Amino acid sequence: MKSDIIIPFQETQRTEESIGGAASLCVRLILMQTFPVCFTESCLYAEMLHAGIVRQPRGFVKRRSRSIMRSISSFLSSPGWYRLTAMAGLAENNILKRAAARLGRPHGPAWGVIMSAFLAGSLWAETSEPPWQVNATPVRFFLQKNEKSPWPAEVGTAAICGLFPTGGLIGVVTRGGKAVPSKVLWAAEGEPLKILFDTSDHEQAYDVVVGLEPASNAVPDWEPRAGLVLETRDYAEWPLDTLAQMQDAWGKGRQVFGRSLVPKIFDGIHHHGPSQNFMGRYTGAFWVGNAGAYAFATLSDNSSFLLIDGKPVAEWPGTHNLHGGRRGEHHGQAQLQAGTHSLEYFCVQKAAPAVAAVAWKRPGQDRFEIMRESAFVPVAGFHAADWASAPGGTMAAYFEWTMVEHASAADSTLVTAEFRAIPLDKDSVYRWNFDDGATATGAVARHVFLCPGLRSVRLEVTDKNHRVSSVEQKVRIHSRWLQVEECPRVVVERQKAELAACNLSALPVRDLRAAAIFAAAEQERVWLVQLGDACLKRKAEFGPDTAGLFALLAGNYEHPDVRALDRALQAYRTAIELKPPDRKLEARTRLQMAGLLIHGLADAGQAAELLRLLDAAQLDEHGKRLQRIYLADIMLAQGDAGQAQEVYLQIGGTAGMADVRQALKQTVRLEMALNYITREEFDGAYGILKALEWEIPVKRLSTQTGFALIVTHLCRKEYPRALARCRLLAQAGLTGENQAHLLYLTAETYTDMGQTTQALEVCRQLISEFPNTEFAARAKDKMEKR
Repeated sequence: MKSDIIIPFQETQRTEESIGGAASLCVRLILMQTFPVCFTESCLYAEMLHAGIVRQPRGFVKRRSRSIMRSISSFLSSPGWYRLTAMAGLAENNILKRAAARLGRPHGPAWGVIMSAFLAGSLWAETSEPPWQVNATPVRFFLQKNEKSPWPAEVGTAAICGLFPTGGLIGVVTRGGKAVPSKVLWAAEGEPLKILFDTSDHEQAYDVVVGLEPASNAVPDWEPRAGLVLETRDYAEWPLDTLAQMQDAWGKGRQVFGRSLVPKIFDGIHHHGPSQNFMGRYTGAFWVGNAGAYAFATLSDNSSFLLIDGKPVAEWPGTHNLHGGRRGEHHGQAQLQAGTHSLEYFCVQKAAPAVAAVAWKRPGQDRFEIMRESAFVPVAGFHAADWASAPGGTMAAYFEWTMVEHASAADSTLVTAEFRAIPLDKDSVYRWNFDDGATATGAVARHVFLCPGLRSVRLEVTDKNHRVSSVEQKVRIHSRWLQVEECPRVVVERQKAELAACNLSALPVRDLRAAAIFAAAEQERVWLVQLGDACLKRKAEFGPDTAGLFALLAGNYEHPDVRALDRALQAYRTAIELKPPDRKLEARTRLQMAGLLIHGLADAGQAAELLRLLDAAQLDEHGKRLQRIYLADIMLAQGDAGQAQEVYLQIGGTAGMADVRQALKQTVRLEMALNYITREEFDGAYGILKALEWEIPVKRLSTQTGFALIVTHLCRKEYPRALARCRLLAQAGLTGENQAHLLYLTAETYTDMGQTTQALEVCRQLISEFPNTEFAARAKDKMEKR
């Protein structure tokens, strides 16, 4: 410090006493490591001025104010200042007030801010010690009020992630260590711990302490009279036509789904689970400004009952929908005095959609309106801004999470969760490890979980000194219950993009299975092929209960957009080898595999063995009919066309063959199929042709349907199926023009398959046996072009 004033040692000691004792020296040491010399020198000089030891040099504040204010502003907005006040056990709300009362404002606003910051050190001496050793607290979290939270409020709320109280007590204390009344709203493994606590002292920062001894947390029983809490449970009894029945069923609820603060009773969705088969109970405190007669109405999808100050006011019992209650038809009155009143609302929901709403009509109003959030006594929201572990404590890092979005289909749900390290430090490196083998970096990370449940997440933090700290927590992954759509297309696309870099072969089996079921339901063919390949590589890890999954994968491999028949056969075999406990599933799988062998891979011998081992008693009527058709197809493939025709006729048509009108309809439908082929609408043509052969099996010997099917298969690039149909028709005893047409289609099929040698051989046979046909001329043209 550039000054010619010399201060004796005893005067320095006097200064220390005047500003709060040795504790302030600790603060000064921290400040000296954090700020420019000009700031710490100025603070020391301010002490001397305040103690009357020196006089202020002329122009001092003017020269120093700008640089000092920059340093002060930077520090007060940094995590360092927050940590400093937290270590000191200070009540943030009172710091500036006490500083102003102590110093006054002798040098204007800038000087007041400087002195307020510095006086944190002097106030440290006046607050109690952090209660680590006294209360055996292993960890505590520093809560700060949310910026947009209602304030002032008598009750606060916060959620602490990963803090499942398996032992010890949870308490809330002021920064000075004074316990305040608190209550655990919800605690479940892998879910955020929700707490309510008393904020009637209107402080804006508190500590959540873990592991308090009972004597140290001696706070009287406390019930918050603010906000609106929703609790949901399952129900085992019906009907619930009276309030007594409802209250009795509530007490017998076997499972509590969750508890949450909600803004109002105006819900069309379950906050804690699927929106059906649950009971709800809203409890809260609301206030009225004027005394008078208030009318309250309930609107619900099933039974509902409303109590005000413990007295029944409105009800709508029984099974019903919301019609008949939208104008407040189910209402009652309560005479209320000005002030705070309690509300209790029961509702039950059977099938979706869920509806629960409470409306009121205040004195002087002519219609009902929903009780808005402003009607209820406010609750202030707080968040964990930082945390600290006791000396020697085991907690080394901390993070919180939230469910961002989900997509559900066929009892499979993909959930996107977001994870956030606390506190955020730009100088640290964050690495996330998820239990499905995926990793991520950054203070904030998103991850798509393919299977909900209790999942493990590990965070490793490397600070600027290359020290590594880590924490592993169990996280309950679930649907984002308040999301309205179950499977938004935009969410599916986002999740697919995030999973694009995922190593499917390294995923847990449960994740592979869930993702495959989801992809099949959403007809994500390409993605399902990738998942199917991973499942086939690791088929030894799957159990009998997953046989249906491999049958599902086989069907996808057979699809015209995929055409991977070899892998389809492998998937069918895997499903059978797993020996599913469901005998009907095994029978269906054998039947489907036989159809693939006959009509896709032209292996009638293996198909015959499959059908021989099939237990026909496990098939439904559709399956039994298909089995008989396949047996006739095998006869035809093995050259016994006469026997095959006899079986086809025995099977009969689904409509009477003597019905002339039905025959005309069949002719019209065949013409429609040919028209589809002309318009290159091959899927439509295929559907009609397969339906015709199903209804009249003997048409499998018809050249009209047979040739049309071969052309359809070729146009859909299903070359093995086209070739298999050519071989079947070749056994039907065709002659003349039909035989020439079949040879030409066979040559076309070999050509499209890239088997040039076989195609040329068939063309030579066609030219040799039927030289004067149109098809022979076409074959010559093909050979000349080659």
